[in-house]
Amino acid sequence: MSRSHLRGLGTVVVAALVATLSVGAPAQAAVATGTIAGTITGNGAPASDVTVYVSSADGSFNDATTTNASGQYELTGVPVAESAYRLTVEPRGGPRQYIPGKIDEEAATLFSVAADGRTVADDSLLPTGTITGRFTDPAGNGVSAWVSARPFDGNGVEVGLNTDVNGAYTLNAWPGTYRVEFFFGNGRQWAYGAATEDRATPIQVAVGQTATVNDVRIGTGTITGKLTRADGSPAAGFRVGAESNENFGYATTDDSGAYQLTDLVPGGYRVYFEQSSGVRQWAPQSHGRDDARVYDVTAGSSTTIDERFLPTGSIAGRFTDQAGHGMGDVQVQLSGTDDFVTAYTSADGDYRIDGIFPGSYQVSFYHWQTNLSQYAYGKLTQEAADPITVTADQTTTVNDSRLPTGTVRVTAKDSVTGAPISRFSASIGNTSGEATSGSAILSDVPIGTHTVSAYAAGYRYEDRAATVTVVAGEQSEVQLTLSRLATITTKVTDRATGAPVAGMCVFARPVKTFSLPDGCGDLTDSTGAISLRVSDPGTYNLFVLPKGNSPYGAQWVGLDGGTGDQGAARRVTVEAGASKSVPTIKLDPRGVVTGKVTGTDGLPARDGSVGIVGPDVGAGVDTRYSPVAADGTYRIDWLGPYQWPLQFEAADHAIQWSGGVGNRLNAQLVPVGVGTPTVFDYQLKQGATMTITVPGASGWDRAVIRNSVTRDPIAVVDSQTFAAGVQIPVIGSQKVKIEFSGRWYGGTDFASATLVTVPRSGNVQIVYPAS
Repeated sequence: MSRSHLRGLGTVVVAALVATLSVGAPAQAAVATGTIAGTITGNGAPASDVTVYVSSADGSFNDATTTNASGQYELTGVPVAESAYRLTVEPRGGPRQYIPGKIDEEAATLFSVAADGRTVADDSLLPTGTITGRFTDPAGNGVSAWVSARPFDGNGVEVGLNTDVNGAYTLNAWPGTYRVEFFFGNGRQWAYGAATEDRATPIQVAVGQTATVNDVRIGTGTITGKLTRADGSPAAGFRVGAESNENFGYATTDDSGAYQLTDLVPGGYRVYFEQSSGVRQWAPQSHGRDDARVYDVTAGSSTTIDERFLPTGSIAGRFTDQAGHGMGDVQVQLSGTDDFVTAYTSADGDYRIDGIFPGSYQVSFYHWQTNLSQYAYGKLTQEAADPITVTADQTTTVNDSRLPTGTVRVTAKDSVTGAPISRFSASIGNTSGEATSGSAILSDVPIGTHTVSAYAAGYRYEDRAATVTVVAGEQSEVQLTLSRLATITTKVTDRATGAPVAGMCVFARPVKTFSLPDGCGDLTDSTGAISLRVSDPGTYNLFVLPKGNSPYGAQWVGLDGGTGDQGAARRVTVEAGASKSVPTIKLDPRGVVTGKVTGTDGLPARDGSVGIVGPDVGAGVDTRYSPVAADGTYRIDWLGPYQWPLQFEAADHAIQWSGGVGNRLNAQLVPVGVGTPTVFDYQLKQGATMTITVPGASGWDRAVIRNSVTRDPIAVVDSQTFAAGVQIPVIGSQKVKIEFSGRWYGGTDFASATLVTVPRSGNVQIVYPAS
């Protein structure tokens, strides 16, 4: 809510004051600006219809324009700044790049703009290949669709555009292997005629070459029906959705409650009807997706699904400050449901949420501008929140007031020397502060005991640095102890030439353990040098992860060159706050390994992937997997030419490392060839079955099973049915530890968790104690 220092003055006085300010105050100085302009070419010719984006590094300025027939562009009114602007070039139907001629955003030049100056930034489009063709119906008529080409391994740049009136399209893409997707209405398919992504045909793109990809729209089906309210009257204006494993469709009910979902690709669909609150009811008459019926949609068919909304209740109330005044624009959110249910208070603090299924919930109140975050009634956490019961056809009143607040003064010291740290940041919940001269003041902190988080440059981020108790209207004091980061320095070069290699991602992992980062914060500079910060003292291995288009292969850093076996990698021991220099890292060209993956029945594996890390439990864009195609084949072309353990994952089979083991360090090592690909076929082993039962579990939860030696996740399962028991295939002859939604089986952390032996075959029963 805005607060005016003029509030409380009489209307006449305010008008007179405003008039006086208007006459006497000087005009606000105009922001100094300049111009960014240039010419974009491709293959030596002007590149027209190319979009050029200008964005500041801090996100405060964004603008765009398009090149003309001469390849020229110009953006005026760009605020003056030094080395602040990144320029992105994106041709229509082609991959984006960054001026000057960079694939990676981090490598882009940052341009300056002077007052009334003209900054010239020219660029030439990087070499590409072409994917072209037509998308038609079975009669040969062009179909309107969005066509996209996505890198087969999930890394790189996706390109896309709409077909023309004849269904024709032309895409430009960097060299590589792609999936081509056609998105039309509610339907989508992959070339050629594939209803699911895993059955897409790999399309090879080479510089200067054209790949022709014509495809025919596969037959689709329809779901139609009528939606009524609980009293039987038509439910108009409600969203209806259909979801399969790969596809989806949406519609809105008309005045009579009728709807029609068209262009649905054949498959099994669950259908939901969304209440005004955002709560979804699944057909037929179900609260949750897992309880919904799967409706089979076939080409040319029409399935009728009539649905009546189940009875619902409402929650309404008022949120006020400590003085009893209503607080506006406070977000009110319902917990205890799989759906996102939220509302905002009016200026008087009133709110109402309709269309809630009967049950027990928690209600939270959030307002970022005033650091408000609490649960009804007057609680700081969801665990402490009071249960709110909703009854059909009734309104539950939930009024609450903002908790009293106090202030916290935070100081910090070095864990080794005890010296004060002058500059750091600290936070309690949504409240944060910066210390520039030794202390940070955190205001508007709710009463109660809180955990303080902190970070300082060169120190480890502490999520739970200390606790502090806040008293209403008073200032509390807390001192934090922060630990210095260790530093590992090295240099990356081309093994053959000795030339430095820039833009390489290098990161450290504790011995035996391996995971890939969410992106990469540390890249080698133009001299190949890099300085890595390490949070904890100990012994580490280094891993180099080139970008997807790099000519170099990934590697564990060995004693003299790369290796694919972490067990043979160089060990680097660092102490807290110390710096350790590592000999030069030498890169080799990337190689290729291909093969065919089959199940225990000898047929091609379904929904499979091959990689070098465990299942995804949070890794981001740099997670590397190669999909298994419909015929069981796979291709990995980004590893260094060494021997690697490979992980195989497929439907109805246990996740396993090459050789059929659960411990990555005991896996069969697979050579990767340069020039001539290595062929490695693999038949999956069945493994054992583990049943995890968690009494009292409700809603979506996650179980993660980890190898006890490497900590690699060898199974990750999300389900709503852990209370009844969930069966999970696990490769045998290994010892594991189990985590269920943050609760370790038999312990409080990985170290203390119970060691569970998985036999080569058979069943393992795991029953969690009731919480």
